[in-house]
Amino acid sequence: MNNSPLNSHEEQIVTQPRITESGPTMVSASDMRRTSIWEGSHIYILIGFLGFIVIGTVLLLLPISNNCNAGITNCSDNNFTPFRIAILTATSAATVTGHTAVSTAEYWSMFGQVVIFAMMTIGGLGFMTAATFILIIIGQKSTLPQRLLMRDMGFDRMQGLKRLALNIITVVMIFYIVGFLLIWVFTTSIQSENTSQQLWESIFLSVSAFNNAGFTINAEGASILTKSYGLMIIVAILIILGSFGWASLVDIFRHRHFNRLTLNTKMIIMANLALWGLGAIVFMGLEYRNDGTIGALPIIDQIFSSVFHTISGRTAGFTTVNFKESTDFTKILYSILMLIGGSPGSVAGGIKTTTIAVLAAAVISSLRGRSQAEMFGREIAHFQVMRALTVTILSLVIVLIIAPTLTFLHPELSFINVMFDVFSAYATTGSSTGIVPELNTLTTTLFSLTMILGRLVPLYLAFSLVTESTSYRYVRERVTLG
Repeated sequence: MNNSPLNSHEEQIVTQPRITESGPTMVSASDMRRTSIWEGSHIYILIGFLGFIVIGTVLLLLPISNNCNAGITNCSDNNFTPFRIAILTATSAATVTGHTAVSTAEYWSMFGQVVIFAMMTIGGLGFMTAATFILIIIGQKSTLPQRLLMRDMGFDRMQGLKRLALNIITVVMIFYIVGFLLIWVFTTSIQSENTSQQLWESIFLSVSAFNNAGFTINAEGASILTKSYGLMIIVAILIILGSFGWASLVDIFRHRHFNRLTLNTKMIIMANLALWGLGAIVFMGLEYRNDGTIGALPIIDQIFSSVFHTISGRTAGFTTVNFKESTDFTKILYSILMLIGGSPGSVAGGIKTTTIAVLAAAVISSLRGRSQAEMFGREIAHFQVMRALTVTILSLVIVLIIAPTLTFLHPELSFINVMFDVFSAYATTGSSTGIVPELNTLTTTLFSLTMILGRLVPLYLAFSLVTESTSYRYVRERVTLG
C-alpha cells in the first residue's frame, strides 16, 4: 500500500456521513430541565434563618426583655414589647444590620440585651461559616491555586467541614477577645469609673464591630467613638476584619505577597481600597462645611470621621454623624457603597465587592475591545459576569420597589431618606436617617423583610445559579447595540 502523499494525478476519496448520521442532535427533556431555586439542601438555611428570627422576636416580646416597668415609652399593655419593635430588633440582630426603633441601651433590659447579643453573634458567625461552606461547595470545580487555598482553610472535601468550622470559630473568638480587651482599655481611659457595666459594653461593642452589626449599648451610643482616636481605630479594624471574608484572610496569611494571592483576594483588596478612598474623599469634600455633620469639627477630626464612615458606613452602620443632615449627593453615594457591601464569605451584607469588581473588569475590558473580562492577567469566566449582573440587577429591582412603596405608605417622609434607609436595610448596614421609629407595624414588617432579603438573596442566588447546568446551547445571533 502506497502511503505517499497524493499527487495531482491520483484520485482522492472523500467520505461523508450518511443522511441518518447528519441529522439534528436530539436533546432529551431531562437535559433541558432547569434547576429550581427552591430545590436543594440550601433551602434549609432559609427555613432555619426565619425560625431563628421568630424565636428572637418571641423572646424580645416578653416583659422581661424591656425596661417598660421603669416608665419608658413605646410599651404595650402588661409591659409587653410592641410587635413592630420586637420583630425589627430581632431581624436587625439576626441579620447583623443595626437598625433600631428604640435606644438599645435604654429600652432593653439586661435580658433583652443578652438576647440581642446572642442573636447578632450567632447571626454573624453562623452566616459567615455557612457562607464559607457554600462558597467552598461552589468552588469544587476550581483551579489548582483555589484548591490549595481550600486545603489551607482546613477543607478536605466533606470530611474537613467540621475542622473548618472549628477553625473559623476559634479565630473569630480570638478577634472578639482581643477587640474586647483593647476597647475596654480605651473606654476606661475615657470614663474614669471602672464597672462591670463597662466590661459588658466593651464585650458587646467588640462582637458588634467584628460582626458589622452596628449595635451599641453605651449610653452615648456610637458618639463615644469620637472621644478616642484609638477606640475609633480599633472598631474600624474589627469592622474590616469581619467584612473581608474567611477565605481572603487565610489567603493573605498564607502568601503575604500581593502577586501570590488568588485573583479573588486581589479583587477584594483593590475593590475595598477604591471604595474606601472614594467614600472618604467624597464625604470629606461634601460635608466639611456642613455644620449638621462634620463642619464644626477640627480638620483632624473631620479626616478621622470621613475615613471611619467610609469603612463603617458601607458595612457596619456605626455612625457618629446624623446622615439626615448630610447632602443628597452623600446619601446617594453611600446608598451605592452600602449596596456593594463587604466581601464573599464575610459577616457583611450587600452584593459583595467581587461582584462589582467583576462588572468593572467587564466594562474596562469591553472599552479596550476585549471579548472577555480580564483582570490582573487572568480571564474571568463569562458565566460569572452574567451572575454578577444578575445579582446586581435583582438587588436594585428589590430596593427600587420597596423604597417607593414605603414612600407611598408614608408620604410625610422624604424619598431620599427612605431610599437611603432601604438601601441600608437591604445591605444589612444599619446607617440611617432616622425614619425607622416613624414606621407603623405594616411598614416595619416590610422593612424587616428587606433586611432578610438582603441577607439571603445574594448568597442564595450565587448558590442556585451555580447548580444550574445545561447540555445544550442555542444558535448565536448578533443584535444591534448603541
